[in-house]
Amino acid sequence: MQQHTTTAKLSSGSTFYNIGLGLGIAGLVAQLIFQKMWLTETLILCAGGLFGIGYLTFLFNFIKHHWASSFGKVYLTVAHTAIFFIAFIPARWCVSSVMGLPAQDFDITVSVVSALIYPSLWLMAASVIILGNALVAILLGGLVHISTFPIIDDIFRLLAMVFPDGSAKAFMQSGRKEFAGRMIKHWAGAIVVSLVMSFAGAWPMQALVTYKQPIKWIAIAADYQQADLMPGIEQGTRYRLHDNGVVSYASFADWEVSTRVAMVGTPMAPVTAE
Repeated sequence: MQQHTTTAKLSSGSTFYNIGLGLGIAGLVAQLIFQKMWLTETLILCAGGLFGIGYLTFLFNFIKHHWASSFGKVYLTVAHTAIFFIAFIPARWCVSSVMGLPAQDFDITVSVVSALIYPSLWLMAASVIILGNALVAILLGGLVHISTFPIIDDIFRLLAMVFPDGSAKAFMQSGRKEFAGRMIKHWAGAIVVSLVMSFAGAWPMQALVTYKQPIKWIAIAADYQQADLMPGIEQGTRYRLHDNGVVSYASFADWEVSTRVAMVGTPMAPVTAE
């Protein structure tokens, strides 16, 4: 029985929450006694990490239980499909921002970039969902906590006498404080996980735009071509035709791709682009 209780606490994240709460209190006490900011920050950072682990433990067991159902499988399939198509929107933005040219002229590059940022979008979508869960948890926790105030608590205990023996009656009589505390802990853990996921999801897309070269490597390999018999095009250079008689050239040297933009038939006076 004791082993079952311990396993249940681990699966719900309670153990990690309690240790994290202890470290958070220890951090505040350390600041009052030792006046060492680095010690306080370290303890609070560890506490936040444990709250995040606790929420992930709870979330993993919740997902494992519910997504094994037919509804969960349908939901997961729909989510995968939706995020797959949504990924093309930021992918187009990344490609046009880096290349300085319309994204529709680099269709293969856009497809590859969308596949690369697909995990990032999953993280960001999960971050939004978890943030919503955090708001629901803090609202539920706050409302249930209010029900434990004097007079209101007495009303709930009287109402519980009407209910037959069961989980609802036990909750109204003695389970509300524990439930409110658990919701507040879930809220804290969800906030930590949401922040980490949002940063982890946004960083790869920002890195692709900031460092530019990975997208250019994909473009020169996938969308630029060399055709020496094409009239008005520089020979021996990889090129890409665009609307209104515009052509862009790409060259690769020392692991860097440089591009030039010109009008077809005027290769000697190109406009240089990054």
